[in-house]
Amino acid sequence: SLSKIWDREHDRLVLQRLLAYIAKDFEPQTWEIFRRFVLERKRAAIVAQELGVTVATVFTTKSRIMKRLRDAAAEIYPGME
Repeated sequence: SLSKIWDREHDRLVLQRLLAYIAKDFEPQTWEIFRRFVLERKRAAIVAQELGVTVATVFTTKSRIMKRLRDAAAEIYPGME
């Protein structure tokens, strides 16, 4: 329905804004790990191999950036759950 499309588009735009807001807080390689693993949904082992890091680094990076993303959401959109 139109309502679901509207909600999905809204969520996409909010996420884009949050990602742009926090990107400056991370080194380029750290951001690239996150982008490939989370946004492109590549397997951790593949991302690790491509970027010359360990699989543990890929998961740690995801965790750090996801925490910052949640914190940014609370900063920009107070009361958002």
